[in-house]
Amino acid sequence: MKEQEMERTLKELSDMSKNMEMKIQQLEMENRLLRNLVVEKGNQRDSEELERLKKRARISVENDENEQIKKQKLQQSNKEEGEASNDSGIATTV
Repeated sequence: MKEQEMERTLKELSDMSKNMEMKIQQLEMENRLLRNLVVEKGNQRDSEELERLKKRARISVENDENEQIKKQKLQQSNKEEGEASNDSGIATTV
């Protein structure tokens, strides 16, 4: 009688052990899947952030180029105005 009870207890414990091993495998698989999703999402965010930074850099460079062009035009305009006033001054003194 005691021997049968021990065998039954052993079988129950063995079944519980197998169930727990299966549960561990399932949880490990879920863990890998979730980890891969997090890494993938992180890579996607990194890519998106990189694109935003590139866009900002492009806009900044374009703004700098536009400022340079404006300065050059202003200098050219000032230079032309100066030459025009010099030409008119020479014409009146001759």
